[in-house]
Amino acid sequence: MTRKRPSLFNADTSTTPPARSTAPLATLEAVPPTKKAERFARPPSRQGKRIVSVYVEPEAAKQLGIMAIREDSSIQVLMVEALNDLFAKRGVNRIA
Repeated sequence: MTRKRPSLFNADTSTTPPARSTAPLATLEAVPPTKKAERFARPPSRQGKRIVSVYVEPEAAKQLGIMAIREDSSIQVLMVEALNDLFAKRGVNRIA
């Protein structure tokens, strides 16, 4: 048993939509400089470090995530280990 939807042609159009606010949106410039620095500060574990990204197949990313869970570790720790192993294999300092 289906109910028939009401017709939009018979809808009351005398009501107007709510007015949009003309108040300016909050911007980062409105945030005091000390708060701005806190907002974008890196956690201590990332101070002085750089991001290195790599694109891999979805299956490889999934396998890496499963490995991190099984070893009660993180992807970060596993990737640093892998990078140090690559450095050792190529005969350069393991500094990652």
